[in-house]
Amino acid sequence: MNDYKTFRVTIIDDEASVIKCEYPLVSNVAMYKVYAADTKRFDQIPRNIPGVYVIRKIDKSDDSDSLYRYYIGQTIEMAQRMRYHNRNKNVPLDFIYCTLRKEDDFPELQGCLQYIETKIIEKADNTKLENSDTKSNSNFKISQDLISVADKYISQFVTMASLLGYKELFNQSAKEALSNGNDNDRTDVNVMLTIGEADAHGIYYADNSLKVLAGSRCGKSDMATKRDGGNKKYDLSLIKTLKEKGYLSNEGVFLKDKLFESPSKAARIILGYPISGLTAWHVNKNESLNDYMERIATEM
Repeated sequence: MNDYKTFRVTIIDDEASVIKCEYPLVSNVAMYKVYAADTKRFDQIPRNIPGVYVIRKIDKSDDSDSLYRYYIGQTIEMAQRMRYHNRNKNVPLDFIYCTLRKEDDFPELQGCLQYIETKIIEKADNTKLENSDTKSNSNFKISQDLISVADKYISQFVTMASLLGYKELFNQSAKEALSNGNDNDRTDVNVMLTIGEADAHGIYYADNSLKVLAGSRCGKSDMATKRDGGNKKYDLSLIKTLKEKGYLSNEGVFLKDKLFESPSKAARIILGYPISGLTAWHVNKNESLNDYMERIATEM
C-alpha cells in the first residue's frame, strides 16, 4: 500500500494534550482540535497541506435548541482555508481537522477529498449544518480500491470527531461506531465537583462526555472574565448562550441538564478557568475521576 493511503493518528483535546486513541478503536487518522481565538495554535495549522475539516460556532438563533452550528469542508491548503473561515474575528470558532499526505503522483487527491467530504456530510445531522449540499455528482471520481480506504477513514473520522465533542453532529453514526466496543465496558459514573463556591454534580460517560445535572452551581460568575487563555472568548460566548437558552441562570445555577464534550470543558465553564477535568471531578471525596479510571483499569 502506498504511503498516501496511510493516515496517521494524533488527537488533541481542549488543553492541547495528546489523547491516545485506543478505545473504542485504534485509528490511523490524524485529527486536531483548535480554537480560532488561540492565535498561537491557530498559526501552527500546516500550510500547503490538504485535508477535511469541521467548523463549529455558537448558535445565537432564538428558534434553535442546539448550542452549535457546523460547517463541513475540504481543502488542498488547510491553513489558507482556515484563515478564510476566521475572517470575521467577532465570531468565536473552534474546529477539528485531519490532514492527508500530498503526493505529486496522487492524481486522485481532489476526488478523494470530495468523496470523504460528501460522505461525512451524509452522516451528519443536516439540521445542525450550515452546508448540507454534497458533491455526489461531482466530476471528480476515485478508483474502487481507494473507496474502501476512504470509507475506513470516514468511519474513523466520525468516531474521533465524536470523542472530541462533536457527538451531537454525528449522533447516530457515533452510536453505531461506539457500539462496536464491549457494552460491558461502557460504565456511567456519578461525579461531583466542589471547588471554592462551585458545587456541581454530573454523570461521566465512556465516550469522555460529561452531563452536568440541573441544580449544579458554578463558581464566582466573574472568574471567566479575569483569566487568560486561547479559548476565553469562546467560553464567554458559550456561557452567554447557555443563559440565553435557559440552561444556566444569571446566578450561575444550571436550570436543566447539559451535556459537555469532555470533563475539562464542563469544569472550565463551571470554574471559569482552565483545569484538567479528570482531576477536578471526583467520584467520591477522596478519589478523583482520574484515580478512579486508573483503579478500574487495573481491576479489569
